[in-house]
Amino acid sequence: MSKLTLSAVGALVALGTASAASAVPFIESGDAGQTLDTAQIITSDFDSIEGTLAEGTDTADIFTFAFAGGAFTAETTSALFDTELFLFAEDGTLLAADDDGAPDINICDDDDGSPSTLCSLISLNLDAGIYSLGISSFDSTASDGILNAGAGPITAPGSYTILISGDGIDVPAPGALALFGLGVLGLGLRRSR
Repeated sequence: MSKLTLSAVGALVALGTASAASAVPFIESGDAGQTLDTAQIITSDFDSIEGTLAEGTDTADIFTFAFAGGAFTAETTSALFDTELFLFAEDGTLLAADDDGAPDINICDDDDGSPSTLCSLISLNLDAGIYSLGISSFDSTASDGILNAGAGPITAPGSYTILISGDGIDVPAPGALALFGLGVLGLGLRRSR
């Protein structure tokens, strides 16, 4: 990990939050990439991610965000296709992947409340840092911060919602946002070498 990227993570943790703004859905703008270098960066307080996948070229999305540490949960709660979630560390290391959701009453759950084969769930404790969350269809693979689409078909319209909860989802201070951007730039430069 580059010194610049480490500095950005340290600044995010040290500066804390700027306000107690209420969380809102983060809505994918255009096509979120399927690599850490092309991921959409979330710089605001969010409680869900809404986006769309399609057969062909838009088969996976990755979103990058700062996390202050603690409990973290991401679960697809709305999808008409078999989703798979992936959580990456800043350096591209795959931390978790899941193809089946938890028993809950979500749109993609089975009628009896049992875990759906369409939902996905990742729930774990994380250290403070920069993380990336990816979504694709069933049977996808991930390595070195890249999502490779699986064999599972994406049912049109391919829309999805990922509910996000955790102790460390906060609005970074304005100075921290600048350092976060520099950190992501440093990561991109490191990867290009």
